[in-house]
Amino acid sequence: MSDLFALLSTTEHAPHGAISDAGDSDDDGLFFTDTAGEALPAYSDDDADGNDDAAPAPARPPAAKRAKWHDEDDDETEIDLTSVNRLRKLRKDEDETTVSGAELQRRMADHFSKTAGQTPTWALAPSVKRELVKERLERKRKRKADQAVAALLSEGSSKKASKVKDVLAPTAALFNDDDPMGEDDDDDEGLLEMLDEDEAAGLLASTASLVHTSRTQLPKESLSVARLPNLQYTHASVTSAVRFHPTANVLLTAGLDKTVRLSQVNGRDNPVLARVYLEDLPIHNAVIHPSGTHAILTGRRKYAYEYHLETGAITKLPPMAHMSDAVLPSLEQVAQSQSGKYLSYIGANGNVALVDGHTKKWVANVKMNGTVKAAAWMGDSVLTTIGGDGVVYVWDVGMRKCITKWADDGGFKNAALAVARDGQYLATGAYSGIVNVYQPTHSDLDWQWQQKESPSRATLPLESMRHIKAVSNLTTPISQVGFNHDAQILAMSSRSKKDQFKLVHLPTCQVFANWPTQRTPLSYVESFDFSPHSAMIAIGNDKGRVLLYKLKHYPRY
Repeated sequence: MSDLFALLSTTEHAPHGAISDAGDSDDDGLFFTDTAGEALPAYSDDDADGNDDAAPAPARPPAAKRAKWHDEDDDETEIDLTSVNRLRKLRKDEDETTVSGAELQRRMADHFSKTAGQTPTWALAPSVKRELVKERLERKRKRKADQAVAALLSEGSSKKASKVKDVLAPTAALFNDDDPMGEDDDDDEGLLEMLDEDEAAGLLASTASLVHTSRTQLPKESLSVARLPNLQYTHASVTSAVRFHPTANVLLTAGLDKTVRLSQVNGRDNPVLARVYLEDLPIHNAVIHPSGTHAILTGRRKYAYEYHLETGAITKLPPMAHMSDAVLPSLEQVAQSQSGKYLSYIGANGNVALVDGHTKKWVANVKMNGTVKAAAWMGDSVLTTIGGDGVVYVWDVGMRKCITKWADDGGFKNAALAVARDGQYLATGAYSGIVNVYQPTHSDLDWQWQQKESPSRATLPLESMRHIKAVSNLTTPISQVGFNHDAQILAMSSRSKKDQFKLVHLPTCQVFANWPTQRTPLSYVESFDFSPHSAMIAIGNDKGRVLLYKLKHYPRY
């Protein structure tokens, strides 16, 4: 458990005791680069005669850029690993005593990577650092948008409405000089100073970063996928839930065998970090809080468990005493809002219970016609639900009322629903195997504003959603649909038949044809999840196994 705590609480700094390569003095005058041994350009007699028509000699390719800290003497230096106690852990076996300086550097880097669980910020490439900056600014923009939405709903001023729409401008506006929000981002002033002199020189040496966007653009025809080693263990039942940790390279898996396991997903041996057994709860579902501190474990019981990932403590969440079986028979189906502010539990007779994500106390109920089959959140203020009759409801959580609804195109006995993280797409899965993809024609703010000004407008079918396509590559009831972090991939699965799992490219809605193949050992897919930045996908099946695959298009975990 101490290893787990160290992994989940790792900060992005060098380990204690690490020696800095940067000195206080200026060594530029003490060292120089000897280029005498480098090859010279080819010289011929034609050149001496001034023959301008002769073919020019081929240009010599530029020499590979060498890191400042590279020292050729490291290859000849021998280090005794037994001389210092803290170096003993770098030995591969007990009989090994000495290694070269270069080998010591490699082993120290590997040891730090294993301890940290992910690449620290100071070791990332400039393009990846810029992605982190953009994500930080995007989070600030969303916080300001939420505040503006709250002000709009409380005051109802048309002037404020136009201001909020400006706040909800595309993310690209954050990097314009006339961006009104950029003036308030004092904390991010000078973020380009994250690049050192060499990185800045490399950035200015090429215009590639100005021509190509840093966002990964997936090809619509095929995916580059590599299989990683499976997790070390096998559940004694179906793997009913797989969830990636939001910050650390950790995967949570749970099953009907009442066990929960945490594994470090390093792509090699994937060691088990912790195992928990719950005597009275076969686990059907699990969600991890966005902060990564705890997980909620649910099953077909009126109670649930809160698992504190860092400490290993288990807290039982008691039943909601005022909820009868006719309203909330169990907490099996749980959904979490984007920031973890709310939890929603699907009940009976169209009821959905809303619970405070911090206190775990009941907040309110919303009720739709018929039965509720699935729920998904759009941010923290909008909840979407779908019923067995194929009608999708969109709820304003603050007002506790439905702001729009529409009939799913050809939907019957729907049991799956998902919303992209940025609200760009919504997908529904039907009993027939059809997956419908929708795109909002108005933002959720527009829905709220229309509801406030003219409540009748929000009741018109398909008023705010545009049906893009019906994906019919699966022929059995859809059990789960989900988007990756940038909404370029839609995954869909069915547990009713073997190997029923497909990935769909967005926005073209074209199914990737090259993977999975007939030889992919999926079996009956019970659950799946994307890592926070889509570098990996985990698939749990009926045999209790967890399959890991790497999506090579995405560099970050």
